[in-house]
Amino acid sequence: MSLPIGNLLNHHSFKYWKNVDLLMIERSDGIILCDTMDGWKTSIGVRAELLHCKKINKPIYYLSELL
Repeated sequence: MSLPIGNLLNHHSFKYWKNVDLLMIERSDGIILCDTMDGWKTSIGVRAELLHCKKINKPIYYLSELL
């Protein structure tokens, strides 16, 4: 599961975390997208994570569907 590390350290952009973030996704079983948070549809990081998951055939679970 990927963590929103960039939100914890706002002084770094997704570009800073991209390599580590995508590597964590590659080593995971998939991601749980927190689609209940405002702004997720416009997040550069979220869009990149979704595209990467699709590219490497990792499942994407939507939190709203799991609740």
